[in-house]
Amino acid sequence: MFLAGGDNWNGNTGRTTNTGNNNTVLFDPLSNSMRSGNNINRARWYGTVTTLSDSQIFIMGGAGGADISEVRAKDGTFKTLPDAVTGEIDYWYPRNFLTRDDRIFGLDSRGRMVYVDPRDRGYVQRHSYLNQDLVGNGSSAVMYSPGQILQIGASTNRAVRMGIDYPLPKVTETARLSSARFWGSTTVLPDGKVLVTGGSAQDNRLVGV
Repeated sequence: MFLAGGDNWNGNTGRTTNTGNNNTVLFDPLSNSMRSGNNINRARWYGTVTTLSDSQIFIMGGAGGADISEVRAKDGTFKTLPDAVTGEIDYWYPRNFLTRDDRIFGLDSRGRMVYVDPRDRGYVQRHSYLNQDLVGNGSSAVMYSPGQILQIGASTNRAVRMGIDYPLPKVTETARLSSARFWGSTTVLPDGKVLVTGGSAQDNRLVGV
C-alpha cells in the first residue's frame, strides 16, 4: 500500500497545520510494517493517487502541489509531468479514474471535468463543468463498471451516471438517493450494485445521519 503526502503535525500546539508534505510511506501487510519511500516532487495535502495499468502511480492535486501532476515509476522514483498542468483543478481530492485507453478522467469538487494522459510529458484535455448540485467536497464517486462512474452529490440526493469512454464525458441523471449525504461512502458490491453508507444531511453536523 502506497501513501503520498499528507498533513504536518505541530508538536507544540498538538494540532495539524493543514499544510502539505512531500513524504511517502509504504505499508506491507504481510510483515505489518511501514517504511518511508522517496519524496514526491510537490507537497500535497488531500491529493489523489491512482494506479495505472502498468502499476505506475499517478498523483494529482493536494494543497501545495495542485499546479502539476507526477508519476511514481515501478522503481519508486518520481517524475513531474510538465505538460500536465492542473493548477485550475481544485486541490481537494480530485475524483480520478483510469479509462480503458490508459488516460485519467478527473472530476474536481467544483465540477470541472478533465482527461489527463500520464504518459511521457503528460497532457490535459479540459471539459465543461458538472452541475453544482451534483458535486462538492463531501460528494462521493465510484467506478461501478469499466468506464462507468456513479457520482452522488453532497447537498442534494441527486445522482448521475458518467460514461468516461467517450470523446466527451457522457452524463446521465439517474434515480435519486433516499436522502442527501455529505461525506457518504460509495462501495461496489460483487454483483455490480453500489452500496451507499454514512453521511449526513448537513455538512459535519449530526443532522439527518
